[in-house]
Amino acid sequence: MTLVAALTGLEGAAMFADTQETIYGYSKKTVDKLCVFDLPNRPFRFAIAGATTDANYVDMLQAELVDVLNVQTGYDARQITKALTEKLLEFYPKHVWQRPESRPQMEYLITLQPLPHGEPKIIHIAETAANVITGWHKSIGIGCYLADYLFNSVLGGGEPLTQLANASVYVAQETSDNVDGVGPIDRVVLFGDDGSYDELRRSEIESLEVNLKQMHEITSTSFAAITCCQNKDDHDMWQDHLSNTLRELYEENTKIFDKWVRGRDNRKRYLQFRAKRQLRAHSASGGDGGSAS
Repeated sequence: MTLVAALTGLEGAAMFADTQETIYGYSKKTVDKLCVFDLPNRPFRFAIAGATTDANYVDMLQAELVDVLNVQTGYDARQITKALTEKLLEFYPKHVWQRPESRPQMEYLITLQPLPHGEPKIIHIAETAANVITGWHKSIGIGCYLADYLFNSVLGGGEPLTQLANASVYVAQETSDNVDGVGPIDRVVLFGDDGSYDELRRSEIESLEVNLKQMHEITSTSFAAITCCQNKDDHDMWQDHLSNTLRELYEENTKIFDKWVRGRDNRKRYLQFRAKRQLRAHSASGGDGGSAS
């Protein structure tokens, strides 16, 4: 099963999915489960990923949901969820409910980004229900309870995209480290309210993982500074240590994102190239001409 999460903030939305797939309970492989569809001359782009107990079914249903989204002619969240629900009501009786046992459990998250600009929205799909999330984050799949707890611990809603990106990397790493079956992430998709689309790739994610791993030291230092009630000298020592650590982590994080910003033009060309390549693959497989990146 997969961990998928999406979160929104002051400037847009972030989304990620882990890359580990377990086959027959023992064999593992790396799979990119997060798809971004960036279609020409359409009112929105979207990202989609699913979590399931049966990869064959999740791929089948995801392809049909993508087709539904690709033919929408306007950006109307109510109309989109209605169209998705109609497809789910068609799919489940035909492929899932008729099975007497071992029915696959499937959930999806879809992040919609209106174009040319506008506030992205998150749609959660479970069985035949498709709903727009009213909160600021949602996690599905294995490890989702821990992920939601961590999101609530580090964010409060309304943060800029850079903080959403950091939170995505931190929560994904912590969940992967502590929940069996959750793998690492290779991408964090970022949709801006201004219509921009960008990604954190593995190189940036690895740098952030190293830096954010020291959150554990911050927690233990904060606890020591707060609880050494009988010795003010110890309190001052821990407080100074905490201040120095925070400054170092902030400076390193700033360097990582400065470098990421400088590479934006190269990433844009890469994402456009990948979209064209995926467009050819989608068309060859019988799709309606949409492009997935």
